[in-house]
Amino acid sequence: MLTTPEARRTNPTPSLLASLSVAQWVDATPNGHVAFLLVTHPPKADTADVGSCIEASMRGLASELGLAPPSSLMPDVSNRLSIARDCIMLSLAESRLTFCVSIRNTEWGDFVRGGGPVAIVVGLDPLSPTTERTEINEYLATGATADRLLVGKAQHQESVREGRES
Repeated sequence: MLTTPEARRTNPTPSLLASLSVAQWVDATPNGHVAFLLVTHPPKADTADVGSCIEASMRGLASELGLAPPSSLMPDVSNRLSIARDCIMLSLAESRLTFCVSIRNTEWGDFVRGGGPVAIVVGLDPLSPTTERTEINEYLATGATADRLLVGKAQHQESVREGRES
């Protein structure tokens, strides 16, 4: 039985999580301001087999976070997001791992802590960790069109419990 790349998923490993790149920014959208968290893997100078293994792991990460293609209804994955000091914690379901993302952007961190909505985006294609915003915007546009992104929305749970839901 052949498996399509879309169907191939493997559970993410600690080494994969440690190798991932993250971009954080707050942007105005038609629905108001949103904090974006883009998770990608850096380009590798390896074979196509390695690339397909990384993609399967990225799909596994997105699956464990409960993310969906942008063509679907964006799932609410707030139960996966928490904040500890200067770190966003994303709990992974099956592997029982936690992906810790340092808050590098003060505006972003304050917005999320204040109960602002977060769009979590996992990109299946590589992206350099030093990529500028204009290139990130191109990456997102291309990835959305080609179904190479998996997305979900979240909100810091303490903000929701305190009645600051937006």
